[in-house]
Amino acid sequence: MAQDCFWSLYWQRIAFMNFQLACLLGMLLLLPFRALAEPIVLGYFPFWSTYSHSYHIKDVPADRLTHLVYAFANINAEGEVELGDKYADVDRIYPGDSPQGGKRGSYHQLRKLKQQYPQLVNMVAIGGWSYSKYFDRAAASPKVFAASAAAYIEQHGFDGIELDWRSPVARDLGDIAKPGQKAQYLALIKATRAALDELSARTGKSYQLSSTISVVPLMMVQWPIKEMQQYLDFITLLSIDFSGRWNNTTGHYAPLHGANGSNGIVEGVNEFKRLGGDPKKLVMTIPSQGTSWLGVTQAGINQPTSGVPKGSWDNESIGASGIFSQQDIASFLQNDEWQQGWDDDAKAAWLYHPEQQIWLSYENHESLEAKLEYGHSQQFAGTALWSLSGDTTDSSSLLRKIHQFDAGLQSFWLDLLPYLPIIIISVLIAVLAWWLKQKGYIRNKSPSFPELLNLLEQDSVLSQQSPQLQQVLQRLQKLHASQFNGAKKQDILPVWQQSRSVDGLHQELVSWFSNQPGVQSAGVYQGERQLALSESQAAENSHVIQLLLDDLDACVLQLKVDPEHSDEAHFKQFTDQLGQCRQYLMQLCRQPQLLGELHQIAQHKDKLKYIKAERGYSGLYIDGQIDPIYILLRLTGIKLYFDNQTLIQVHRSWLVNPMRVVALEKLPKGKWQLRMDKGECIPVSRSYLPWLQQSYPHWSQQVA
Repeated sequence: MAQDCFWSLYWQRIAFMNFQLACLLGMLLLLPFRALAEPIVLGYFPFWSTYSHSYHIKDVPADRLTHLVYAFANINAEGEVELGDKYADVDRIYPGDSPQGGKRGSYHQLRKLKQQYPQLVNMVAIGGWSYSKYFDRAAASPKVFAASAAAYIEQHGFDGIELDWRSPVARDLGDIAKPGQKAQYLALIKATRAALDELSARTGKSYQLSSTISVVPLMMVQWPIKEMQQYLDFITLLSIDFSGRWNNTTGHYAPLHGANGSNGIVEGVNEFKRLGGDPKKLVMTIPSQGTSWLGVTQAGINQPTSGVPKGSWDNESIGASGIFSQQDIASFLQNDEWQQGWDDDAKAAWLYHPEQQIWLSYENHESLEAKLEYGHSQQFAGTALWSLSGDTTDSSSLLRKIHQFDAGLQSFWLDLLPYLPIIIISVLIAVLAWWLKQKGYIRNKSPSFPELLNLLEQDSVLSQQSPQLQQVLQRLQKLHASQFNGAKKQDILPVWQQSRSVDGLHQELVSWFSNQPGVQSAGVYQGERQLALSESQAAENSHVIQLLLDDLDACVLQLKVDPEHSDEAHFKQFTDQLGQCRQYLMQLCRQPQLLGELHQIAQHKDKLKYIKAERGYSGLYIDGQIDPIYILLRLTGIKLYFDNQTLIQVHRSWLVNPMRVVALEKLPKGKWQLRMDKGECIPVSRSYLPWLQQSYPHWSQQVA
């Protein structure tokens, strides 16, 4: 019978846990895969990915995309659309393609992808830097271009067109302007929209149309923004390439804010709105690559350079571009030779290799989050990633971060899919537990103290075989029959709950019991190991009471009491108090999330740089980790468990490892920051500044 009680409790816990899992799975199964007003998550697939990048359509994470844009189709001298790269587009043979002819290449792979993901919008981008040579001829004959574009996407199975003219009026700042091209481009957009509507009426399908625009304010005026947006489903803001190999000094590749009169994304969007643009039409481009320079002797922007290094995909024939993919950047972040930095004004990240004198501007999760928050505040239509082939496939993936931000429920579901078999098995166990309960194999509640006595009394065979058990049973029976001796019962639980650790709980227990009338000394033991002991000493004639404190760790509370207080009623009072203590102790010991998160911090204590509060989570930034480790415990809770030698609070959103701080620096406008040993800069709140200056005077350093 006693064994039946154990299994009863065990199955109750299993049933409850799996019932929760079953409810979670049920809610997830009821979630729609696409929300009606879901933001656009767009990924670019340049055709040359199949060459130098060894990246193909089968590698596209289509489950995290709403739109896939294939770049690029070309425009011929007659102003009509043609293939951008015949071999990559329609000739390359993939598994399942016929070598004798038929549909092949990336275009055929796109058709297969569309069958697998019917909700995916496959578009083709026309133009780009390399294929805008004859865009002016297309604009001069808009109906010819529009007819060929509509025929092109019908032939190859696309769902829409992105017009990517680089650029109407003038290709670059300083070029000879052709002002008439602005009106011509509007006519081309209108003609293309009309051709797509006509195609839609004939095929019954809907087709989307978009256009790219420059993010540079002086270039943006070349597009008929206010007039063209009514014909477009969205407008892609080319919010990258602010700096590159064409510059002689370092600069950020995609800064959110410009510095000292320079341009950033915010400045571009402000100009877009000033020109009559609706930010709800905008799709902001995020780079999955970084740009770098050689000969940089000091980290930072506006530093002189001597050129650019060979990037991720460069070779002797194409020369050095200085462009590195996120995959390579992820490996740099694992290398201590690269210094990591952050420009808080621009909201941009950088890396610097002092020995090789390479400075690299790139996108990390912090800079990406700043952009996504800004886009959300402006109600952008969505976000685009250039390009899919440059992104990583693990937790550092920028596309994954974008998808989590824009479609959190679906992203959570995709992350959960690998564990679905385990969840299904858990649900089956929950159903089995429910059935066992209905059949009476599982008790509805834990046995009470009297019920436990009854079970032991019924187990007469076991009692007869064990004299020790008979003695225990007799003591329990006397304990149950005893009454309070009239003493007022005191409540230990409020005192007990003030402790924040198991060791603290043991000490509180000893302290409380040692102050009770008749108790000479108290201690907590685990086997021969002494865990806590009161300062008072017991007399030789004291009576010893031993009570089990924790079933899991076999901790015993030992009390030495006066002989006159050794009556059964007095024991009952202690037993009642102990029951409350045990409930709280068991509750604390069985909080795996709290203990696990504290263990995460403790085990990385030597490599921990800082902890930052981020959107309801706390991110642990650790040496050798590309991404922070996120936990649910808030900063205020973390600080309760770690002293100032491990973590100090310098801002409401930052806890810092003081051993990693290099200097306390004063900035313009009365601001202060901590500079870490890896170059990171942590803001300091004014409320914490006096204490920091007093406690760590050697950090103080004035910045010119």
